[in-house]
Amino acid sequence: MLADKKSFDRVEEILRNNGTIENFEKENGELRGRMMITLGELPENLKADLPLNKTDFVFIATFDFFDTAIGIAVDTVNRAPKGDAFYIKQTESAAEPPMEWVTYFINTLSENIRPDGSFGVPILVFMSEESGFTVVPTPPEKEPEIKIE
Repeated sequence: MLADKKSFDRVEEILRNNGTIENFEKENGELRGRMMITLGELPENLKADLPLNKTDFVFIATFDFFDTAIGIAVDTVNRAPKGDAFYIKQTESAAEPPMEWVTYFINTLSENIRPDGSFGVPILVFMSEESGFTVVPTPPEKEPEIKIE
């Protein structure tokens, strides 16, 4: 289940209203799934074994077609994982997602961390059987500083 379905639905509504999803579906087929990448915390059982520094962040992927979240800690400046991926069951009967979805999450995350280590969250991914597209917030452009002497 998605971490924040209401927020995802709001973005999807905007993209439907402006024609983005319609254009995507014409070329790639109907949307079949959604993934949301947010910031999270390490599970208690990993905190002692995996100390995090100020450039390390924990990213969590949730899906609308799995009841298990996938997480990974990443040093965003060096673009390096800090340990293995981990799973968080969202329901008691949830199963581990197939490895292809772990790989998809990590690849999507990697593609959306900028060279300087910065990133936007949440990362929202819309998927069809053929393709997908990603929506990521970007920081506003800084206004140039004007100095009056």
